Amino acid sequence: MDKKEEILRAATPVFAEKGYHETSMEEIAEASGVAKGTLYLYYKSKADLFIELNFKLLEETDRWLDEASEIEGGIWEKIAYLLRTSLAYFIENKFVFSILQRETPLESVAMGEETAERIKEVMKGRVSRLASIFAAHKDEGELSGDFTGQEAAFFCLNTVEGIVRRFLEGWEGAPERNAELALKFLKNGLSKKN
Repeated sequence: MDKKEEILRAATPVFAEKGYHETSMEEIAEASGVAKGTLYLYYKSKADLFIELNFKLLEETDRWLDEASEIEGGIWEKIAYLLRTSLAYFIENKFVFSILQRETPLESVAMGEETAERIKEVMKGRVSRLASIFAAHKDEGELSGDFTGQEAAFFCLNTVEGIVRRFLEGWEGAPERNAELALKFLKNGLSKKN
């Protein structure tokens, strides 16, 4: 692992615990085991570091969409994989969900127009990839014709976020049950009715 990766890894729990605005570069340098000057060799500012960290975390979660699309079988095997993988990852890495869902959204961090546009594209890409999975299975007759692939993708992504939040906020201690309930909820709402 290179030094930039080490710094990002060390910064993750610091940002998760304190939030963006309350975290200092001194704390990140200390957590990373580097001098503050060395930290600035890799990242020009706290905003640059936080933005790169968020993109790294989004890449990790986006990987699940790609993996889900490769699974053999119907839409529900793919969605079950997405639900279970998301939940397992965020249970193991609670601090990551905290960063991605923090009250300080990435958009509020000082950034250039190019970075803001990149964020929009990443988010659109996530919805588009999932929408294409839904659209393919809709064409195969597995899903209701009452919604578009994009609508189903938003519905699904919000459900995934909801079950992760439900578990992490202590509503229920059985992650497998949360995943099964979410899958049942999605099936009932999105499946083709006879």
